[in-house]
Amino acid sequence: MLLSQCRTYLDPSEVFKGEVEETVVKVKTVMSNLTALKDIYEQYRTKVTTYFQPEQPAVDWEFAPVLVFHRYDKFIERVQLIYVRLTVG
Repeated sequence: MLLSQCRTYLDPSEVFKGEVEETVVKVKTVMSNLTALKDIYEQYRTKVTTYFQPEQPAVDWEFAPVLVFHRYDKFIERVQLIYVRLTVG
């Protein structure tokens, strides 16, 4: 859902048609939001064992982040590429 919201906000059909400055601001906003989500995930992942009661055995998350974030990471790469294209050339 987050990726579709970002895609709608950036409007792929208009990314290279509008004012560069406005588009750069939008791209930066999307990159910031996507990075923040991944940072929050990482913060909670590293502290997951602290959420258990002392008498309970702590259980780490048992899923591979690469499986969960593969599409997400590819989307971030594309957004970063758009940013580079807009700011360099």
